[in-house]
Amino acid sequence: MLWRNGALVALALVPIGPALAHFEVVEPMVGFSMYALGGVLGALAVTGGLFSWARSKEGGRAAVLLGALPAAGLLVPMGMALSAGHPRINDIATDLEDPPALDAPYPAEFVPVVREHYPGIASLRLKGDAATVRSTAKFVAMSRDGWEVTELDDGTLRGTDTTELFRFKDDFAIRVRADKGGSILDMRSRSRDGKGDFGVNAERIRRFLADVAQAVGR
Repeated sequence: MLWRNGALVALALVPIGPALAHFEVVEPMVGFSMYALGGVLGALAVTGGLFSWARSKEGGRAAVLLGALPAAGLLVPMGMALSAGHPRINDIATDLEDPPALDAPYPAEFVPVVREHYPGIASLRLKGDAATVRSTAKFVAMSRDGWEVTELDDGTLRGTDTTELFRFKDDFAIRVRADKGGSILDMRSRSRDGKGDFGVNAERIRRFLADVAQAVGR
């Protein structure tokens, strides 16, 4: 009976956590924690249910069947954590000496980590003039699903990228400056939640810079 009840709680938490976060009733991390807790309870229910089932105790089989689904949901975050192999940082920039400005200064301790683990993250040099590249970058950014973009007085683009399910928000800044007859584009991307980002910010920068380079034609 105990394990079956635990499985029922797990079944409730797994959909309720994401739903509450998606509709912004709770903070994204709270919703994700509820989801993860449901997975843990589901795994415990399956384990305890198997022992009860083997001993022909009441509720053992039901606990296994009910707990299997939420326990399976736990495999997603566990798989990301175990296989990603990314450093536990949540702020990436192409220019580490003079990163585009966000609300918080760039953490100095992240600089050697980014250089070691993300050597391909670098400023993008383009032949187009700064005004043209900035306009193209703004168009590409505003075309992204989930991105909200604002242009500041100095021409820097600031915005947020919001995930669909849990509504996690990552902040980014895009800066374009004239450089040796062309222009140079830099980007910074930072996660608001968590100490690690599983490489999401670096991948966001890579894809954005590649799309802008293609649109400008280098």
